[in-house]
Amino acid sequence: MYRLLFVLVTVALAADAKKLASFIKPCKRNDPDLNGCAKRNGLEAIPYLLKGDKEYKIPNLSPLHLPQIDIASGGNFKIKFNDIVLSGLETVDFRDININLKKKTIRVTVAFSSVNLKGQYEMDGRILVLPLKGNGPADLTFDDVVVDYFFQFELIKKGDGKEYINPDIKPEIKYTLRNAHYHFDNLFNGDKLLGDQTNAFLNEHASDVNEDLGESISQTISAVVTNIIQRILAVVPYDEIFI
Repeated sequence: MYRLLFVLVTVALAADAKKLASFIKPCKRNDPDLNGCAKRNGLEAIPYLLKGDKEYKIPNLSPLHLPQIDIASGGNFKIKFNDIVLSGLETVDFRDININLKKKTIRVTVAFSSVNLKGQYEMDGRILVLPLKGNGPADLTFDDVVVDYFFQFELIKKGDGKEYINPDIKPEIKYTLRNAHYHFDNLFNGDKLLGDQTNAFLNEHASDVNEDLGESISQTISAVVTNIIQRILAVVPYDEIFI
C-alpha cells in the first residue's frame, strides 16, 4: 500500500463566524431541486475559487503551488516531489453534485481536461519491474481526469452557539483518466540513453504505472479538495450555506 505524506498549510479554524463568500450563493434546504441549485451555484463560484481568497486562506489554484509530496511503497519505492506547480485546474467541469442533508452526505463529480505537475523529484526503488533512481526536474501530465469525491459530515456547535459542518476526515475518492505522460530528467546520474529508455517504458506502460500509483494520486487529490472545503466550512455557519 502506498503512503502519502501531503504537506499543506494547516487549516485555520477561526473562532469568529464569517459570512458566506459573496461568490458562493447559498441554497434553501427545502428546495426540491437542491442538487440543481448547488450545481448552478458551484459553476458560478469556480472562476472565483480558482483565483483564491485571502479571507478564507484559499490559495491561488491556477496554478497551485505545493511545497512537497512524499510517496512510499512498502519500502520498495520512494519518491519525493518538491517545489511543485500544479496547473490545469482551470479546465475543471462541474459534472454533478448530490446532497443528502438527512443522511448528511455530499458527493461531487468534477472533470479536468488536462492536469500538469512540474517540480523537483528524488526517487529510488522499483515501479512494475523497472528499477528507478534519480533526482532533478519532473514533468507529469494527466488527460481527461474525472474525480468523484464523497464525504459524510456532522454538525457541531461552536462557542458562538452556531452549528457548523464538520466534514469526514476520511473522504472516499475515485478517479479515472484517459492517459498519463511521465518525464523525469537526470535518471541514473544523468545517463541519457538509460534515462530516455526508462521514460519511454513508463509512457508505454502509463496505465499500469497509474494503477500502481493510484492510491497515492487519490490521496493527493483528496488532500487538496478537503483542504479547500474545510477552510470554508470551518468558518461559515450551516445556516449560511443551507438557509
